Amino acid sequence: MKEHPARSSLGDSLVNLAWSVGKLAGLETTLARTEMARKVTLTGKDALYIGIGGAAGYAGFVVLLSAGVDLLSARLPRWLASLLVGSAVAGAGGLLVQKGVTGLKHRNLLPNQTVETLKDSAETVFDQLR
Repeated sequence: MKEHPARSSLGDSLVNLAWSVGKLAGLETTLARTEMARKVTLTGKDALYIGIGGAAGYAGFVVLLSAGVDLLSARLPRWLASLLVGSAVAGAGGLLVQKGVTGLKHRNLLPNQTVETLKDSAETVFDQLR
């Protein structure tokens, strides 16, 4: 019995469509992994700023407080010298921490490129099915 050409063509088209959708899903997964790895790296950098800012604030507080208090206590009461030096060093550490926090707040962790590609791919598949 001879096979109907339209059915053979439709079957081949469905097989090709299924293969293409599978291949597309694999490529989208790779793209999402790559995009998320890049975003995680950038987020790690901001977290590093927070850590370094906190450590610098603490270490600076200890070292500079001692030296600054000794220097200023020649002209000011020791308690006032301690307050001035400690406030300045803690403020600098706070600025570094704020820089890292601001960077994290503005970081978009959604894999935007992958989402857009998935939307476009879904539209293409639905258009071909119509």
